[in-house]
Amino acid sequence: MNDANEEGGGGSAGFKCDPVSRTLPASGIQILHPGEVHVWFAVPEELPRESLREIEGWLSPDEQLRCSRFQQMADRRRNLVGRALIRSVLSSYLQTDPKSLRFVENEFGRPELEPSAAYPRLRFNLSKTSGMVACCVARNHEVGLDIEDLRRSVDVTPLATRFFAPAETRDLLALPEHARRRRFFEYWTLKEAYVKALGAGLTIPLDQFWFRLDPAPVRLALQSPSSDDPADWQFEHITPAEQHLIAVAIRRQGADLPLIVRRWAP
Repeated sequence: MNDANEEGGGGSAGFKCDPVSRTLPASGIQILHPGEVHVWFAVPEELPRESLREIEGWLSPDEQLRCSRFQQMADRRRNLVGRALIRSVLSSYLQTDPKSLRFVENEFGRPELEPSAAYPRLRFNLSKTSGMVACCVARNHEVGLDIEDLRRSVDVTPLATRFFAPAETRDLLALPEHARRRRFFEYWTLKEAYVKALGAGLTIPLDQFWFRLDPAPVRLALQSPSSDDPADWQFEHITPAEQHLIAVAIRRQGADLPLIVRRWAP
């Protein structure tokens, strides 16, 4: 692995708690500065029925149809809140009606705002898991986000052996049994966030890049020569709740960008 391209990354191998103790509507922040990344999260089960009816009206007919296809109420609610979260946050920055936003998908299926000369170039990413949804937004910076429920049942060793790079698997298996689960999700969320920020879906094998968590900051390494420069990337972990873990990947040049984390309400 000496031929790996390794250099960059920011953030910390430790975890950052939500720095804001109050819940805000998306209108609580109306300016997204070019040098910032905003992270919003929500707990779908905490939203009252009246709020759910209101935010369903923000969705397009196609989005409403997709929500209705979920058989489990928890899945339907989570998808609804995720779509509404994106529409609410983006429309707040753009000072427009949530219902007016139009989305397109890139060739790999990543949702993006329909290009418009009237809007600044906002990049965003959404992730959902049991009990929480989250998104990140930036101006002119590619971003990716993944959130995981740490209580989710996973068979750590076989999954790591199958999907992780050898260096990550060795690090994981060197830990005591009780510490492996947490480390697994540290790696998994980082990998998902990075791939999502690239916008190329699962065309990128997960074992062809890896992360070094210790010592901090988190660093990205690439197995083969690539046009992607690890030094251009910043990675952060956030713990919005004890049982949830968020990873954020940010393509930036120069110093790390500040993250502003907020809990969302309609």
